[in-house]
Amino acid sequence: MPFGVVVEPLQQFHWECFPAIVKPTNQHASIGITRASVVQDRRALWQQLEFVFDVFHAPALVEEFIAGRECTLTVLGNEELRCLPPLELDFGARNAESFPIYSYESKFISDAPQVTLRHPAPLENFIQRKMERVASAAFRALGCHDYARVDVRLRGDEVCVLDVNAYPALDAESAVSLCGRAAGREYGQLLDGLVTLAQARVKFH
Repeated sequence: MPFGVVVEPLQQFHWECFPAIVKPTNQHASIGITRASVVQDRRALWQQLEFVFDVFHAPALVEEFIAGRECTLTVLGNEELRCLPPLELDFGARNAESFPIYSYESKFISDAPQVTLRHPAPLENFIQRKMERVASAAFRALGCHDYARVDVRLRGDEVCVLDVNAYPALDAESAVSLCGRAAGREYGQLLDGLVTLAQARVKFH
C-alpha cells in the first residue's frame, strides 16, 4: 500500500513525502478528490487538509501519490478465489502529466475530461499475475465475501493497493460488469454466479 497517515483536525504531524494526495475519509465515488487533492509542498498540503476538514467535517487520509498505471480487479469467491481480467484506466493525453487522477468529475460529469476504461487491460502476463496475487491477498486480509473490487497502481513492477471496495456497484456498466464481460460473462451470468457464491457461503456457515 502507499505510505499514508490519517490526520485529524488540529493534529500536528510531519510529512515530507511529495507529491501526496489528500482524501476525505467519509466519502466514496471520489467525492472530494480533484486536481487540487494532489499536493507538492507543505503549504498546498495544509490548504487541502483545511478544505477536507471544513467541507466534509472528517479526518483526511494523506498518502504518497503513485503516478503509475491504474487498474481495477474484480475478485470472486470465498474458499477459493478467482480474479476476472483487470480493467485499466487510460488517462489519454493526461498520461503526459505528472498526476493523473480518476476524479468525481471524470466519473460523473459529462463535459469533464474523460478516462477510457480498457478491458481487459493490456498488461504483460507477469504483471497481471502479480496484480491478481496482490488483489487476492487484499481480499483475504479484509475478510471480503463473494466479490470485491480492488484498485491498484503500478510503481515500476510493484503493485500498490489504493482501495478495496467490498461491495462495489453492480450495474451493467460498472467496473465489475466490464471485467466480467472481458472474461466472457454476460451481465446475467455474472449476477447468477454471484448469487450462487452467496448461497454456497450461507449454506456452508
